[in-house]
Amino acid sequence: MLSDVLANNFEVRAKHIARDIKKKKIDLVGLQEAALWKLQTPTDGSGLNPAAQRALNPVVDYIDELLEELNRKAKTAGECKKQGIPKSKCFRGYKLVIAQQEADLEFLGDFDNNPGPNGTTCDLSSGTCPPPPGSNSWTTGNDDTGVNLGEPPSPPFPPDSNFDNPPFNGAADAPGAQDCAPGAGDTNPSASPNPPFPSPFDQANNPVCMFHGIDGDLSLTMRDAILKRKGAGVKTRNSRSSNFANILALPLFGGQAEVEFTRGWTATDARVRGKRFTFVNTHLESESEGSIREDQASELIAPGGPASGPRTIIVGDLNSDPNRAPANLPDGDGGSNIAINRLFAAGFTSLVTTPGIATGSHGDHGDVINDPNDLLGEGWIDHILTNSPAKLKRKGKAIILDGFEDGLWQSDHAGVLVRIKGKKR
Repeated sequence: MLSDVLANNFEVRAKHIARDIKKKKIDLVGLQEAALWKLQTPTDGSGLNPAAQRALNPVVDYIDELLEELNRKAKTAGECKKQGIPKSKCFRGYKLVIAQQEADLEFLGDFDNNPGPNGTTCDLSSGTCPPPPGSNSWTTGNDDTGVNLGEPPSPPFPPDSNFDNPPFNGAADAPGAQDCAPGAGDTNPSASPNPPFPSPFDQANNPVCMFHGIDGDLSLTMRDAILKRKGAGVKTRNSRSSNFANILALPLFGGQAEVEFTRGWTATDARVRGKRFTFVNTHLESESEGSIREDQASELIAPGGPASGPRTIIVGDLNSDPNRAPANLPDGDGGSNIAINRLFAAGFTSLVTTPGIATGSHGDHGDVINDPNDLLGEGWIDHILTNSPAKLKRKGKAIILDGFEDGLWQSDHAGVLVRIKGKKR
């Protein structure tokens, strides 16, 4: 995962995204999945250790990187006046209006790929680990000289163990817990199952030394954000944000813990050169799990919701294609038209009417960004909508912003741009 983050160099991609935004003089920008990646070494057992702290050392901050690129060559009003640059030609840059934290996850990782003293290692996630000589069912474990976090014990779990009380400080394991190398050191060759893992693998009756060789923690914080152009008659007030009440939660360690994928929205009351409207930016759940995605859409338009008032524009990754029929019901809608139909039923219409449009990626995000042959395949899931089509009309055609430059796509989703004409108020 960390290798993907570094290979998909956002510093490079941000230059091209910023160039498009500045060239087209975009007044308001809605960002979804603006990642903040942080790293911590050595690990403190985040996810297993209740006392663990979140990683603090930033690897890359998508919002900061993009704003840095957007504000290159920006000038203050005073500088423009001093240099004789008219207001209409004075580039003032962009600023963050509001950001909302969404999914916030942290992962254990072996970042040095140290094979350990037995000279052997294998990435179990690859599914290609060969069995050791004389065996057809086990593979050599990922021994490492890094921190030994122990492993989940076989059930029943010791009541005082917190999944084996992993020796975060090198101390001996809790009484009754199982571990491939008790105590500190982590130098003992060990065995792990070949994929496919027993289900659930964390409750397998055989020891699984899956936590050997952990060097650090990698943290991912997703945010939605609104940016605005400075010095161009773009005013915002009453900016607000929140997470949805309906969110996806997945069980871990046989139901002993869970991870939540929070989603949410940002909103601001905007006045752009006299034109007033509410600007709502959102990201609905990507996984087709039950009715979560459409319930989040309903929260936007419910009484008191951010998109419940008149003269509202919604931008965002809705993960809902108006041209896709539902599938997999009742367990999920398959990214169909159910969620966006709830917005249509509340009076919203699309300001992007290009037929057959595809904006979202397919496959793994890491592969998508650096594959020059990739074609957007998830259908029309990125939208700009309004509930006041008579007052907030599109000017010209919708524009799809996308490009493969310097060996990278700008994003795993194409940008969507519309220009609005409306009566001054």
